[in-house]
Amino acid sequence: MKLKRIVFKIILFFIPLVAVFLIELILMTFDYGEDISFVSTVEKNGKTYYTINQLVGARYFEKNRLYYRKSEHDFFEANKSYNTLRVFCFGASTTAGFPYEYNAIPTEFLRQRLVSAFPTNNIEIINTAIAATNSFTVVEFEKEMVKYKPDLFIIYMGQNEFYGAYGAASTISIGKTRWLIKLNLWLQNFRTYYLVKNITHSILNLFITNQSDEEIKENDDTLMEYMIKSGAIRYNDKDYISAKENFIKNYTEAIEIAKENNIPIIISTLVTNEKDLSPFVSLPPPPYKTFEKKDQDIFNLNYNKALELKRNGDFKNAINYFNKSNSVDSTYANAHYEIAKCYYELGDYKNSKQHFLYANDYDGLRFRAPSEYNTIIRNLSYSYNVPLSDVYNLFSQNSPNGIIGNELIIDHLHPNVRGYFLMAKSWFDTIIQRNVFKVKPKILSNPDSTFWYNAPITSLDSTIGKLKILELKNKPPFKKHGSKFSFTPKNIVEQTAYNLTIKHTISWGQAHLNLANEYLQKNEYEKAIREFKAILSIDENIPNILIDLANVYFEIKDFHNSEKYYIKANSMIDDNRLKYKLGLVELKLNKLSLAIDLLQESISDYSNNELSSAELLDAKYQLALAYHKINQNEISIEILKDLLKNNPKYSSALSLLEEIKKR
Repeated sequence: MKLKRIVFKIILFFIPLVAVFLIELILMTFDYGEDISFVSTVEKNGKTYYTINQLVGARYFEKNRLYYRKSEHDFFEANKSYNTLRVFCFGASTTAGFPYEYNAIPTEFLRQRLVSAFPTNNIEIINTAIAATNSFTVVEFEKEMVKYKPDLFIIYMGQNEFYGAYGAASTISIGKTRWLIKLNLWLQNFRTYYLVKNITHSILNLFITNQSDEEIKENDDTLMEYMIKSGAIRYNDKDYISAKENFIKNYTEAIEIAKENNIPIIISTLVTNEKDLSPFVSLPPPPYKTFEKKDQDIFNLNYNKALELKRNGDFKNAINYFNKSNSVDSTYANAHYEIAKCYYELGDYKNSKQHFLYANDYDGLRFRAPSEYNTIIRNLSYSYNVPLSDVYNLFSQNSPNGIIGNELIIDHLHPNVRGYFLMAKSWFDTIIQRNVFKVKPKILSNPDSTFWYNAPITSLDSTIGKLKILELKNKPPFKKHGSKFSFTPKNIVEQTAYNLTIKHTISWGQAHLNLANEYLQKNEYEKAIREFKAILSIDENIPNILIDLANVYFEIKDFHNSEKYYIKANSMIDDNRLKYKLGLVELKLNKLSLAIDLLQESISDYSNNELSSAELLDAKYQLALAYHKINQNEISIEILKDLLKNNPKYSSALSLLEEIKKR
């Protein structure tokens, strides 16, 4: 009897598990829901590649909030080649390169340096970053990427621990308990979970009034606004401590995953705008602190006096009065920011920097990581003996008076183009110094100035970033009350960026192409070249762009570069005009045998001839000239006579024929 009862209880326990298993099996059979796996498979040029799934963000956000930027370079071989160096980069919007597109992001700058240092290796850099995510997401991605034979993990994370998905004060949350969050993330691997989730949402929607399209448009808040659940978070309150504890545990787990799988890992310190962004929110003293009305009056009196003295340029006395207000309440963020600016004006940059950091640490709206997060990251690097890329230190060294501001940061924490260039330099230097790949680099002599000059970025790229930030700063939290974004382009670059970024009427590639053609009309060839190279930096296998670029080099008589791009295009498509152009280049470079073959091919297939009448005549003339240069004058004369039969006044052919006959 007792045995039967035990068996019965075991059966009762397994019935729901079997039911769930069967439901999952049925859902998989009928391919229920979206594919939100981390990696998807694609076919390119007859080879199988992996890439980060465009819909993976649906694990964390609603569909209309997905943010993942995929570039051509994010493809990686399904069958990894022996000479491939494969790097996975993890993080959020900074790692993704916000607010820039494709070519002006840190992973592309890193690629440029690695390709130069390891020219015989196939360099793969996979940027897994998704905006508004945090260390929970990074750990999930990292676990998944282990199986794809990485040679290096690079992590830059810590800015979104409060408001990022599953952060301590995020709208996307199931609480602050780490094991519960991790359980929820694990359950997202099962379709049954999404079935239950969708049913729940459908039931809830029955009781929610549908918004009209106009209402939705009016409620078009930024991702920053959308992610905030609890607005202000005090320094060292329960949400602050919860976020910090989860950050430490998640970062520790990320390092241990790499260590356990013998994968090299580089972790990075964080950068924020210290100098040129005042605190978003300065909080009054917490309720539990004894703070009577007379204390508030003393604080206000000294604080306002200090502001007046600062306005009048009396910075020393202003500092004294700010310190008096701080003796009443030392956590008022804006007081520290004002003290920092006073010290800056007096040339005391050490104290200035310290108070800028206090201002950030006490800022109640936590879109910037507290300064202690860099201490945590440095301690983890030391404790686990993993390489540290000190991005913060490099930014400080390259900032006026060692204080990071608008010179390298475009908003509150995202680097500008120059900043992302430096971030990549920091990663690269760490890779080389720590010999991460165990492969000796071939070339290390190129200075930073060479990499910067050769970077495939243009004024359009930086303008795209500026426009996105202008739009961002037009809404909370940068402005208390958002307003309709208004911008009047002043030149063709701004107009093109506006059409792409705000109006969304053209693609990124078309924007660069439009500008290139605009420059060509004005004979601004160098500018046109940079626009074409920007496009090719993301996808180097676009024949028409390769040909356009080769044409420009031909126009400026840079025949070696012209040859390079014509050859690449010719390897991809069969086109008589292309063969004709390449034949002309080879003739200019005195590669006569190649020129003859190409020019002959360009005119041989009359049934499929893309050449115009003028080009066809010129191709025959150039062919005759090539034969003449290798002293095969009989063939040359034959071609010229055939050409002159229908074009008796073709002066170049007549002159060449006369020259040959004189010999």
